[in-house]
Amino acid sequence: MKKRVIIVLKLLCIFSVSLYSQSNYIDTPCIENKRFKIKYFKCINDVEAYARYQKNADSVYVSQEVLKKSLNAIGIFVEVDWTLLGNYAYNYANISQFLEQKKKWLDWYKNNKCKNLKWP
Repeated sequence: MKKRVIIVLKLLCIFSVSLYSQSNYIDTPCIENKRFKIKYFKCINDVEAYARYQKNADSVYVSQEVLKKSLNAIGIFVEVDWTLLGNYAYNYANISQFLEQKKKWLDWYKNNKCKNLKWP
């Protein structure tokens, strides 16, 4: 009798593990907050416009105030490396520094967009 109980318990454990692993493969609906997306990407676009304007006057001008607000907003959700803007003029030393940051910000969004994010 003890042997049967142990076998049944083992089978139940195997069955429950199997069900759990299968449930991880079921697609859960993505709840992407469109307002968050618009504001988040506007901040990224503002930072990019500022970085590009500093290197090339042909791009759109964005003020330092807008830059700081955008970086602060992005920084609520993902790391912003302020040391890259460490000089008094808030300039990236080169555009590749900005592009590295931008990639991190976009990757973060890609990995978190289905969490129904809320803008502060």
